[in-house]
Amino acid sequence: MKGAVPSYSGPIVFVNKSCLTINNGLINFATPKIGLFNSSCFLDLPFIPTNVTWKVYPNPVVTNFTIKANNVSSIYKIPVWLELISIDGKIISTQLTDIETLSNGYIMNASQLISGTYIIKILSINQLITTHKIIKIK
Repeated sequence: MKGAVPSYSGPIVFVNKSCLTINNGLINFATPKIGLFNSSCFLDLPFIPTNVTWKVYPNPVVTNFTIKANNVSSIYKIPVWLELISIDGKIISTQLTDIETLSNGYIMNASQLISGTYIIKILSINQLITTHKIIKIK
């Protein structure tokens, strides 16, 4: 297609500060030509493989529960967010960790939660990985 401008529709992560500058409140991107990103300034974001399995225990929970990722041997420190959501959709907390930490078991404190049903969403930068329902008792 003549005159078409190349585009990138995926998420990007800037690798160094020289790729992005802020001047008088305006964001400027390092570009070799108008309309093109400098490819050395960003990298593809990894997806969590589908063979990773998740365990949330104990359930029901009284004080603490653990989130554990299994089959993670070849994955490096991909950032992961854990969202604790009440049954009526309110985000109670969001915690940032990484897949490597989750492979060792990540303990979340539930002692301040009132009894009820909650949803744990596990998300990476570019995907919803899984959701789990937990029940808080006592």
